[in-house]
Amino acid sequence: MTLSSASSPDTASRRLRRGALALVLSLLVLELAVRFPPLNAALSSALDPYERLLWYYPAMPAYQAQLRSSHYDLWLVGSSYLATALEPQQVQARLEAGGLSVSVQNYGFSLMQNLADMSLVMARWMLTLDKPRYALIGLHWGNFGWNGARPARARSSPMERATIFRDTLEDSLGGLMYASSALFRYAALARNAFIVPREKTDLQDMPLGGYVANKETYQCDETLWTQENRVTPEDMTGHLARLDALIDVLQKNGVRVAVVSIPYQYCALRRSYSDTESYIALYLEPVAAHLAARGIPYAEFDRRFYAAFPSGEEQASYYNDPSHPNEKGAVILSAWAGEFAAEWLRSPQP
Repeated sequence: MTLSSASSPDTASRRLRRGALALVLSLLVLELAVRFPPLNAALSSALDPYERLLWYYPAMPAYQAQLRSSHYDLWLVGSSYLATALEPQQVQARLEAGGLSVSVQNYGFSLMQNLADMSLVMARWMLTLDKPRYALIGLHWGNFGWNGARPARARSSPMERATIFRDTLEDSLGGLMYASSALFRYAALARNAFIVPREKTDLQDMPLGGYVANKETYQCDETLWTQENRVTPEDMTGHLARLDALIDVLQKNGVRVAVVSIPYQYCALRRSYSDTESYIALYLEPVAAHLAARGIPYAEFDRRFYAAFPSGEEQASYYNDPSHPNEKGAVILSAWAGEFAAEWLRSPQP
């Protein structure tokens, strides 16, 4: 009885070691199997198209191809608000009219309103492939509202966590595994294959980068207006810190940075603030003061837009939905951005 009791823990330990060894050997066999040329070729054909950063947003593979094959002097950077507001060729034409030969591309990030998350994408992906001389950040109130504080949707993907959003030791180890293990990489890509429609893997021809020419006209719904100010001064601290993260990443990579604002048209503004004056005091002025303190060149287009189009109904006619300009709005905002960028680039570098 004593001998049996004494040997039981040793027996269990041996079983555990044998099980661990069997698992390691099984994984090694699978790793070698997926590297076997015929199987690797089949997996590559089936799963490589799903290797797209930022969830499965179709622009990302096009960005990657452009970054590897083309160079642009000026990047237009922001979320979907910028992607629908600034047409790069129009901005470039304004620069050329001002005597500046500067190539321009729109690298707006749809599905990513969090500026801090955008800074990680810049630092750990885009700026490893190419670097511009200049970056013009396009800010919209949506980057400072509720979604601006919410983690990007891309953070829910194992591939993005392994390659960009390495916030934990587990994610860092995942990054090493993704880079070194074909088995781990294809397992991560297979996860995307289960949830992403195959047609979304087709590489789009996107000569204008992330720019989207919206065609619709926003129809105002006054029943959605509020009498409260839903973003308070206390909220601005975190939002401005996220903006700083994006500016810092660009500047640390030797990129000169300036900022423009994408107007929040009146009918949408009233869904977040009680009136225009509150929007100006609680959002526009703190942003302007913060950028001035940092010495970042800034052009606020909101009040210029309101002065040019005083009627809320007229303002809405330049938008596709509450926050994204349509093609008609993009013509105006691209012209203003080009004029500002020309003045900025001609100014002495501090």
